[in-house]
Amino acid sequence: MKSKTDYLVLALFATGYLTLVYRYQTTPRYILLSTGAFAMVYLIWGMIHHVRAGNFHARIVLEYLLVAILGIAIVSTLLL
Repeated sequence: MKSKTDYLVLALFATGYLTLVYRYQTTPRYILLSTGAFAMVYLIWGMIHHVRAGNFHARIVLEYLLVAILGIAIVSTLLL
């Protein structure tokens, strides 16, 4: 049940991020700031999720960090 709650929280954050992107679609700076904020939330969420699941390792932090950086890189490339 913990896992479902964790994923629901992530889905709410993702919905909020997509709402901000839609709201500020004409302002690239706000989209990039929103993307950076969501990347940080995603990283923190991933760490909390795996601590609660009992399988937290440094490689998991690295994985979430790399996915967050990739997301920022993709969005920033599309905005330029």
